[in-house]
Amino acid sequence: MPSSSRASRPWPFLTDIDKTRTTYNSRPSTAVQEVEAQQLEHQASQLRAQAKQCLIKHEFDQAEQLLSQGLQLTPGSYKLLRLRSVAYACLQQYQRSLADAEELIKAVPGLTDGYYHKGFALYHLDDYAGAAHSFQQALNLNPGDRVLRQGFWDAVTLLSQHRRDDTPVVGAPTRTKSVAPTLAWLHEQKLAAREQAAREQAEGQKLK
Repeated sequence: MPSSSRASRPWPFLTDIDKTRTTYNSRPSTAVQEVEAQQLEHQASQLRAQAKQCLIKHEFDQAEQLLSQGLQLTPGSYKLLRLRSVAYACLQQYQRSLADAEELIKAVPGLTDGYYHKGFALYHLDDYAGAAHSFQQALNLNPGDRVLRQGFWDAVTLLSQHRRDDTPVVGAPTRTKSVAPTLAWLHEQKLAAREQAAREQAEGQKLK
């Protein structure tokens, strides 16, 4: 007869089997999650590419819808947030553009884009002090950027004009509905050119 102490003790191999089963079950789950994440990222990338084409064609509503779909697949994507902020600005929906810009800053605080789009939105919401501050934050990251510098001085000029009780200022910047898409999209084209140059440089280094 086996002793009671031996009978009450669990068999070692049963414990090993339980551990093996747990490990085996967890591995496919992790692999599936990785595949699903890659698929979602690929779908979001395709939506982003389609949205860029819509922006080029000035189909801003369609661009915003595509980018919103992409953000549902990959929430917090800074690339999608950046483009949707542009789309909202082109639609003169500056409060929404501002919200995306602020999320972009949280996601990538070292990137000038978020500060630029925030400043752009605040400028068109008549918050010239906030716009100037945001442009200045971007200039701290990239002092040589002419677009950022122009945005800063435009905001400062209008802030000065506003503080003088709307006294006209010779040469003060004016804003029309057609200006917003032009400025926002010019900035996006500049970013696209920068990305293309970086890719070409990386490819050139690989060939060496």
